[in-house]
Amino acid sequence: MRLFAHVVEHLAACRQPDLTEIEAVGYLMRTTAVYGSGKFGAADRSAIAGRPEMAAPFQAEMLSVWLIRQFTTDLVEHLAKAQANAASWSSVHPVQQARLRDLRADFDRIGTRIAQFPGDEALPWNALWQWGETTLTPEGQEALLALLLEPHGELVDDLARSMSLDEAAEFHLDGRMTVATLRRVLETHYDWAVSIDFTRPENQARFWYVSEEKQEPRLGRRQSDADSALEQPLCVARLAAELAMALRDWPGDTALATFLLRHPQHRFMVRRAQITARRPYAEIRDNLISEDMLPIDLMRCKLAYFGASHFDPRSDKWVRICLFQNAPNPLVLSTERGS
Repeated sequence: MRLFAHVVEHLAACRQPDLTEIEAVGYLMRTTAVYGSGKFGAADRSAIAGRPEMAAPFQAEMLSVWLIRQFTTDLVEHLAKAQANAASWSSVHPVQQARLRDLRADFDRIGTRIAQFPGDEALPWNALWQWGETTLTPEGQEALLALLLEPHGELVDDLARSMSLDEAAEFHLDGRMTVATLRRVLETHYDWAVSIDFTRPENQARFWYVSEEKQEPRLGRRQSDADSALEQPLCVARLAAELAMALRDWPGDTALATFLLRHPQHRFMVRRAQITARRPYAEIRDNLISEDMLPIDLMRCKLAYFGASHFDPRSDKWVRICLFQNAPNPLVLSTERGS
């Protein structure tokens, strides 16, 4: 175990293990019962004696040792990579550097908590996640959630197919919904937005528009009323707050169709709220026009869907990532399939 820990520690730090330490022991994992059949659940000799490839003495046992040798090498490299998840992730952006410090500290906390797992909790996975929600930073919570999902591919792998959406079907606006129902939707899904004071300049300091040259979204600084003519409706928090204010004096049993005939400017936000009521993860819960909003956070959200790793902001507006890092290449896959 001492040598095994030594090798994992050195590989995780991108260093070769001490050859003297390896030569002194000679192996990474001790095996027993390879010198005879029928021990510790192994098959008796009579079960394999009739197979020509097993005719020579101890063929099955030595094959097992040879395979275990490869397994221990794979295992120690896997653990070294896992131990250096966070250590190999670097960034030049001060915001991300602080988040990485938080992540590394969170991994230490997770390791301490895991040492007590599963404990006497009736639902240990759920207890672990609830602990993470109250103890870890957002970076640590994201890592913990990924670790919780990783062993259960049969439960989550097919969820990727449900990440697409028929936008035409969702576009329908339900004018029969009452004002009271929409108020509850806003209270449930947009409470973070309606509490923002948009009379403060810093809460609407910027605006989104489309570049005429490249037809791409751009973020500008709001300096005059003329900017509003170019603004795209990505100021969702402000739109939600304005809708909540407009609904305040309307009777609760009024149909939204009646309200929207008087205030058609709120159609966009009403539709968005109705979609969010059905799709609670549809909305990014942030004020996208505030002074301190970072576009790189939006990019990270999108890139996470692609499986991006080693998120490294190079400025507030663009980010460097890795895709398929440490994944097998096509030649390896084709070789393994052929064998």
